[in-house]
Formats: sequence, structure tokens, C-alpha cells
Amino acid sequence: MKLVLSHIVIFFLLLPLSVVFGQTFEIAGLVSNLQDDPVAGATIVLYEQDSTIIGYTTTNEIGAYKLNKKTMHGYFLEVSQPRYITTYHTITSAQASKDKLTINFKLTENVNQLDEIILISPNIPKDTVNLDLEKLNLFEDNNLKEILEKIPNFKIGDNGSIIYNGKAIEKILVNNKASFINQNTIALESIEKKIIEGISVINNYQGDFTLNFKESQESVLNIATSNLNQNILTGSVTAKYGIDAKYSFYGRLFLFSKNINTFLRTNTNNIGDISFNYDEINKLIGNGQPLSPYMIQGLNTLFSSNENLAKDFLTTSDLTFRKQTSNLKISGTIYHIAPNRTESLFKSLTTVDNRALLRSEIEGIYRSNAIIALLSASTKISTNTIASFDFHSNFTNVENTNSSENQLIQENRKSSTLAKNDNNVLANFGKFGLASKLSKSIIIKTAFSGFYEFDRLFNGFSVNDDVIINSEDQKNKFKKQDLTFSFDVDMKLSNYFMPSISSDFKGVNEKIDIEFTPTTQIKRHINDYSTSLAFYGDNIFKKFDYEFKIGINTLKTEVSSFQNSSRLFYPIEFNLNYESRLNRLFFDYRRKAVFNDLESGINTIQPFNQVVIGNLELPSILGRVDHLEIGYNYNNLFDGTTFSMALAYDDARNELAKGFVAQENGITTLSYFATDISESYQLNGSFSKTFLQQNYPIKLDFQAKVKKSNIQIDQNGLTAFSEGISPSLKIESISKNLFNFRISSRFTYNEDIIDDFAFKSTFLNNSLALMVKNEKWYSKLSFIQEYNVLNEEVFKRFNINFNMTYTIGKMILSLDGRHLEELFAFIDNTAFNSQLSLQNGLVSNLVRNASLNYLIIGIKYNL
Repeated sequence: MKLVLSHIVIFFLLLPLSVVFGQTFEIAGLVSNLQDDPVAGATIVLYEQDSTIIGYTTTNEIGAYKLNKKTMHGYFLEVSQPRYITTYHTITSAQASKDKLTINFKLTENVNQLDEIILISPNIPKDTVNLDLEKLNLFEDNNLKEILEKIPNFKIGDNGSIIYNGKAIEKILVNNKASFINQNTIALESIEKKIIEGISVINNYQGDFTLNFKESQESVLNIATSNLNQNILTGSVTAKYGIDAKYSFYGRLFLFSKNINTFLRTNTNNIGDISFNYDEINKLIGNGQPLSPYMIQGLNTLFSSNENLAKDFLTTSDLTFRKQTSNLKISGTIYHIAPNRTESLFKSLTTVDNRALLRSEIEGIYRSNAIIALLSASTKISTNTIASFDFHSNFTNVENTNSSENQLIQENRKSSTLAKNDNNVLANFGKFGLASKLSKSIIIKTAFSGFYEFDRLFNGFSVNDDVIINSEDQKNKFKKQDLTFSFDVDMKLSNYFMPSISSDFKGVNEKIDIEFTPTTQIKRHINDYSTSLAFYGDNIFKKFDYEFKIGINTLKTEVSSFQNSSRLFYPIEFNLNYESRLNRLFFDYRRKAVFNDLESGINTIQPFNQVVIGNLELPSILGRVDHLEIGYNYNNLFDGTTFSMALAYDDARNELAKGFVAQENGITTLSYFATDISESYQLNGSFSKTFLQQNYPIKLDFQAKVKKSNIQIDQNGLTAFSEGISPSLKIESISKNLFNFRISSRFTYNEDIIDDFAFKSTFLNNSLALMVKNEKWYSKLSFIQEYNVLNEEVFKRFNINFNMTYTIGKMILSLDGRHLEELFAFIDNTAFNSQLSLQNGLVSNLVRNASLNYLIIGIKYNL
């Protein structure tokens, strides 16, 4: 009896605490006009005292609204609707102490509102916007990608890109500490709702270890975890196995704490699953580091995966460690990536005057092994002085083979070729920087950086045409050294006028040795002295930012002691940005100089089955690139609407290109040349909106791209005029109901016109996905149809994919199937991802004839 009484006493003692910790604060009410008619679709925004948005909702058809928050820090409410004058209500301290508030609003009609015009009262852009996760119908296992995809104002790309209000988000913070830098793919798949307390967008973000007068234009995503003051350790282990020995093993471990964020991942599979992408790695190692064509080729080999492969084996591991205190920030990342892929395809080559040259059946085997390491550190020597250090190192080994059975159309005979490509690329980059604020209006910055690259390159081929057997090999060594010193002085005369003067010196030495003929060598030395003057201004009329920069480069070039030149170049940058809470308008113009690759000066064998003729004059030619872009973004988080449009123009002069010379026995001979004209126009538009938010929310995404270009395609001045259009539409339900759906359609049309010949291609992709989800079950059945027309030749394809999971506590059972119709052979797909391209003065038609298919079961354990 005493035991029972003690339990009762303890229960009533703990009851008040459970009420406190489970308590939520509610603000509710009705919005009507002066005639007591309900106002539907009004936006209710709850602000903190510093004008940070902490919650929002919209009124339903009877004018009712409700905001639920776990804490009440609200300072005032804003109610807006286009046809009515915006109204505010300040929350008193007495009201803030209540659990539930009822606040009704009477709106006055805006007499200045015209039928065709929406007048928005002026608003100062807020630096932080909190996303309302409560209205997204989320489950605890939804990852960050699934969460953001439910919000029309975010565009999530297959490459991990996150676009918000026309800006790319490349940093994801956890509890206001930078945790994922150019690592969106990792964050999108790994951070789940169960550890998320809130998500916010921070505009004009500037880290603690930077000194700048100019307001940053960067937007970042901040994840607030469920307990800000405790360490969060999370992760999972997944193992899958299925038919034809298809498998996947994936482990991940994450630690988020006050000063330290670190994560470790490892993955090995043969189902084409890859957890990074080229763009992110390129940004990580390309920050200040010049990328050679051999580094770019190696990176492309690492990340060229697609589902239309005969074999796709991949092993990856990565470790990231970040620590930040008030005076020190350290970050280190290391990647190991080792793919082994096999591709099977048909290829045909046609000249631009429509003469068939070659038809080939090709098997390509691509093996790579790469280690990429990055280290950075920043420290506050004093309150106004910051020192920084960055180091990048990467080693890539590429071993590729390409075997072809060729039908030589002009000679009416056959040949076989075997091409090999074996490159070892080693590159190191280091940079030391120092920034000091001398006074309230002067900041000086100095930096010194060095880069060293050493590559061993092998390319070769052998030809057997039943008459002769011929082979050619080429071994090259490439070395590059790059030293750069810079000195900047930034001044702030006012927020509207901040001048900056910078001076830079860069010295570059490059050399290629052809080992089989030791006397053959080409080298280049470049001295680049540059001085620039820049002007910046922020928040002009509380809306405008601008940046204007003009410089003068004195360039001295020497190529193998034969080609010497000295010239001046004037780089220009101009950026104008207007931004309010709902609208953003931007204008951007840039001009820069580009040197041609050193290998353009010699004859080289290149992957695959190509001989390229060089010209010693080309490495000394300076190219120029002009880029102009103007765009508009409308971004309304509160009613789930976003719209954007941008027009871009690019013009490149003296751009390095390859033109067709001859085709013999399956070996294509090309020649380097510098273009006289290469210009393109591109118009991009998008619209996203969530409908029926109160009942069964439906998200609509529409995107379209129109592109026109005029490009020189051979050394004789022949040009190709190309135009294309690419609209896409996606409609999906994002409710918390048991059943949801997704319908999408993508269409691409492209036409290349060369003299009197036209080459046309059409691509159509339609898909339907049916999803069933509750707290334990998730299943997705997808039907995908592709219809491609390449110069009147039709290729059709139909795929069925299936995914299912069942959750038991911390364990998840899964069943995954891809291209089931091929696995069980009830549909005959003969072509995959067919492509028509105009490249190197030739028309190439690629048709893949194999794709990955599997059915695997799996088990996942969440830590």
C-alpha cells in the first residue's frame, strides 16, 4: 500500500513539470473586413523584437488562423492581404505570459488597390527567416532534402544544389556553426527531422572569422537541433543484398556539439549509388586553386556515373572535422573515392555536311582511385586581426580502356581499336592570409599562395583492320608551378560608398615533356601584374547594393623561347542588386581573361582514339570571356509561391576549340584552333506554388529554358547556329495522408543548323510515382517513360522502380528495385539515354544498350 501511495505522490509531484515541458503557446483568431466578411488568404507573421520572423500562417476560407509555438518570444503580429491595408498588433508582456491568446483583426480596404496592380508596403529585408515546419506534414524520418522539397521557395537539384530566392546556398550551419561547406549532398540525405528543432534562412551571412565592410550577399541554411546545449550523436548502418549479387553497405556517424562538428561516412556498392557530386568537390578543391585539364578529366571520371551502365562499382569514404571557438576555427576534410564502371554503347559519327563516317560498338571500362584532402584554419590574433591558412592536396589515378568494333562507312570495311588512358595527377595548393582592421574605416589584407602540380600521362591506341596492325603510344609529364601575392586596402567612407584598391602578382611556370622523344618539350612562363579599383555600396534607399570593379593586367608571356608577348587587359565586374522581402532584381556583368591550355601547342593523343594537332602559337593567345545576366525573383514564403526569370548572354573570343580533320581506321584526327566567335543566349524561368494548403496540399513546379548559340566549329570559320527549348512540369501532393502522388514531365528539343543541314533531337520523359506512408510503412512505385527522336530515328524506353521500408524501433527493413521490367525481362528496352551532340566539328550519336537493374533487400539500424 505504501508503494502505491508513493507512486501516486510522485505522479502528482511530476505532473506540473510534465505540463510545463509539454506546454505549447497558441495564438488564434479571426480576420475580417469592416463589413464583418471573412478575409481568406491573409498572411499572419509573428516577429521577434529584432524583426526576425519566427512563425507565419495564412487564414482559411472563414478567415480563421492559428499559430502554435513551443515558446512565446513574439513581439508583434503582422496581418497582410493584397486588397487591405497591412495591420500590426504588439503583444504585451501580460499577453505573452498566457498559454493561449485570441487576437482578432479588422482590416480596412486599401483604396489605392487597383484591379491589375498589387501594392506592397515597403519592408526592410529581414536577415533571418524561420521556416514553419509544423505545416509541412513531416514524419520523424524525413531527411532535409524531403523537407526542403515540400517548400516551393527552394529548388533542390540532383547535384545537391539548393537555390533560394535565386541564390545558391553552399553553407549549411548546425546551431549557427558552419558544418557543411560545399557538402550539401551529405546534409540533404543525412540530417533527419528527428534531430531538427527548426530551420532558418540567414541572408547576408558573414562568418565570425571575416573582416569586411561590404555586406555579404550570401544566404545560408541554419539547422537548430532539438537540444542546443547537449551533444548530438547520430548515425546509421545499412546493408543490402539481392539478385545477381547486387549489394550495398553504407555507414555514417555524425557528432554535433557546441564547438565541434564532425562526421564520418563509408559506402561500398555495385548498384550505382554515389553520395557526392562533381560540382561540390570541384568547389572544395577549386577555391583559389587553378584546375588543369588533367585534374578536370580525373574529376569527371570519378563522378560520371549514371544508371545506364553495364557495371557500376564504387567505394567511398570521407571524414570531416570542424572545431570553432571564439578565437579559433579549424576545418579538415578527406575523401577517398574509387569507382570501377563499365559502359556499353553504340556510337555513330557524321560530318557536318551529313556524310556518315563511322559506326562503332564500344565497351568502356573506367577505373579511378582518388584521395582528396583539405585543411583550413583561422585565428583571431587580436580583436581586429585575423590570420588564415588553407591547404588542398589531391591525388588521382585514372585507368581507362576503350575497345571498339568499327564499321568504316566511306571505306566499306571493318576495324577494331583498343585505346588506353592512364593518368597520375598530383596537385598541392597552400595559401596564407592576414587581415587587419586599422581603424573604423580602413582594413588591409595580404595573402600569399603557392600551387604545384606534377602529372604522368599515358595515352595510346592500337588498330587492327585485318590488313594492318598499327599502334601509337604517348607518355607525357606535365609540371606546373603557380605563385601569387596580393595586397588589398578596403575603405569605408559610408555605407553607400566603400572603395577598395588591390594589387596582385602571379607567376606561372608550366612544362610538358614527351618521354618517348626526350628532345620534344614545350614550356610557358606567365607574369601577371594586376591592379584594380573597386567601389561598393550597401542598403542604398534600404533596397540597393552595388559593386563595380575595374582593373588593369600587364601580361608577359613566353612560350618555349619562341613566342614572346606583352599586352594589357582590362577586367571588369559590375553587380547591382535590389532586394525587398518579396522581390529581388539583379544585374551582373563580368569580363575576364583566359589562357589556352599548354597542350594546345603540341600534337597529342587523347582519349579515346583521337589524335589532336597543336599549334605553337595557341598557348600564347589570350582569350576573353564576357558574361551578362539580368534576373528577377519573387519569393513569398508565407503563401508558398516563388517565381524567377533570368536572361544570360555569354561571349567568348579566342576560345580554344577542336576541329575535324580526318577519320581513318577508327582513329579521328582533330586540330586545335582559336575561335573568332562563340556566343550564346539563355532564358530561364520557373514558377512554384503550393495549392490547397489547408486540406490536401499540392505542390506545382514549372521550369523552362530557352537557349540560342552561334559557335565556330572548325578552323576554316564554319559556324553552327543552335537553338533549343526545355520545359518541365512536376505536380505532387505533400500531405500527411496515407496516399500521395508525383507526376512529372520533361521535354527537350534542340536543333543545330550548319549551312543547309539541320540536325534535330527530341527528348521526352514522363513519370508517375505513387507513395504510401505512415509512421511505420513507406512504399513508392514509379513508372518512367522515355521517348527520344534523333534525326528521325526513334528510341523508346519504359522503366518500373519500387521502394519499400518498414520501421521497427531503430531498425528499418527495406526492399528496393530498379528497372524491374529489365530484371524480369517482360519489357524489351533496347536504348538508354540516347544523345545527339555537335562536338569537335562532328555530329555524334550515342545509344547506350545496357543499364543497371536490381532487386535487393536491406536492413538499416539507426544509432
